Amino acid sequence: MDNYRIARADMCMSDPMPFSQHWEARVTVPIDSIEDIGLALQAGFSSLRPGDLVNICSFDKLDWRHLVETASYRIASCDHGKIEAVQVSETVKVRAPKRNEIASDTVKLKVVTNGNSYEVRDQMGNSLEVFVTEQQAKDFISHTSTVSAKEDNSKNEDGMVLKRGFQGKYVVKNKAGEILKEFPNKAAAEAYMTSA
Repeated sequence: MDNYRIARADMCMSDPMPFSQHWEARVTVPIDSIEDIGLALQAGFSSLRPGDLVNICSFDKLDWRHLVETASYRIASCDHGKIEAVQVSETVKVRAPKRNEIASDTVKLKVVTNGNSYEVRDQMGNSLEVFVTEQQAKDFISHTSTVSAKEDNSKNEDGMVLKRGFQGKYVVKNKAGEILKEFPNKAAAEAYMTSA
């Protein structure tokens, strides 16, 4: 890709240091397809310095759920508005998950008593909500299961789909199933779909 550029929002400094700072960048194209890494990093021109290390991670989709490959680059120079980068590691390919390794989208929730309160936790032990009564916690689990089981498949003419996500949020996806934006309520998501 001749003129591929990484968005500034997809680049961040991972270690603030006086020199040789470490950066992370993410893309959704194969790393080897980017012909000029310096040009791709141009959005960070004002922040990148010679000696900085940039780790580039390539993902299969914009949902950033599956890493495909990664490679490291050192900034050789930032001169006359141009960045020169040198690859310092090989491009490492990540094995795709096997079909039976892919987790299901169903989340198993349980009620755990914690002193005088009742926590709703997922199978990893993360606390999602806290309630005063056990019945409130059970009602929350029942409502969450019902909501996640129902798919809100509102579509617009561009093929964007509105789905109800976890914890009551609404997600707008494109035709390929990639998440475009997340909203706290349905009205905001529908307004986004009509304006897009």
